[in-house]
Amino acid sequence: MIRRILTALLLVLSITSIQAQDINLVDLNTQRERTSRGGATALGVIALVDIGAGIAGYTTSFPGEFGHQYSFFTAGYGVVEGIFALGMTAGIKSRDINDFDLSYEEFEANLHAYKVRAAFDIGLTAAGFILYAAAPDILNDRQMVSAFGLATATQGVVMFLVDQLVYSAHKKNATKWAKLLQSVYPTANGVSINYRF
Repeated sequence: MIRRILTALLLVLSITSIQAQDINLVDLNTQRERTSRGGATALGVIALVDIGAGIAGYTTSFPGEFGHQYSFFTAGYGVVEGIFALGMTAGIKSRDINDFDLSYEEFEANLHAYKVRAAFDIGLTAAGFILYAAAPDILNDRQMVSAFGLATATQGVVMFLVDQLVYSAHKKNATKWAKLLQSVYPTANGVSINYRF
């Protein structure tokens, strides 16, 4: 009897503690979706800037110039980024706020995706700098390869910075998820505290 009373009190205190910290599944879901949409929006803005700057640079420079070729590739990257931004927006899932497991899986998937993106960004930047600094004589146009390399490296750096900002925003909520994951439950030997990850 005393054990049941203690268990009930502990459960109430645990729930009260979580409520006092103003941590709930609805808020965390909303923050996750807002952060993901913010990342897609940022990518879309970068795409528009790249397209605009690329077109402006391309039309105001002369064919054969390094800047002319660089602007062309920059605009091309802008188009690709725009497509990715639309895909990211379409892929953002509004999970049922009453389904904790699905919501947490989506949160973990977001974190993993940005880790993978960071690795890709670093690889893109490195490949771009290699092409820019030591462009082989491809198609008898070393300058074109260098321009492509610099445009690639530039996009890699910009994307890495943006992806890290979005990842940090997701990661900031990890502690809140951990607190929400904590559960107190009765066992044969008393009360146990369990973390689901």
